Amino acid sequence: MPTTHSTAAPVAFELGAQDFPGGDSIRIERVMGDRGVWMPGERISVKGTYELASHERGVLLLGVTNSGTEGLTTIEPSQQLILERGAGSFELSMIMPAKGWPHVTFYDPRGWQSLRGRLLRRGRERPA
Repeated sequence: MPTTHSTAAPVAFELGAQDFPGGDSIRIERVMGDRGVWMPGERISVKGTYELASHERGVLLLGVTNSGTEGLTTIEPSQQLILERGAGSFELSMIMPAKGWPHVTFYDPRGWQSLRGRLLRRGRERPA
């Protein structure tokens, strides 16, 4: 499991849209941040559990979707976890690269096609 950096404060979040095929699931238990806010430059850590039933393998990724004006970002090892079919726990972290919609998503490791995921958001504000 990737190591995460120290994050000190709880980050308020709501579970947004989810879309999972064939028995897959992602459950978010906790979101922590350096200063407890969703903002570019903030290190965010997300802890939860997953079940991957629809595919033999997958990658669980913590990312941010934005309008595309911020450009592509590099994926750090702490943002992803390579999975085999089954259930387990995860803790993923990243530095928020831009304003956008944070999500934890399953991807196909052979081509990075989304296998579906779970959107996170802060309170009633969008994007994060």
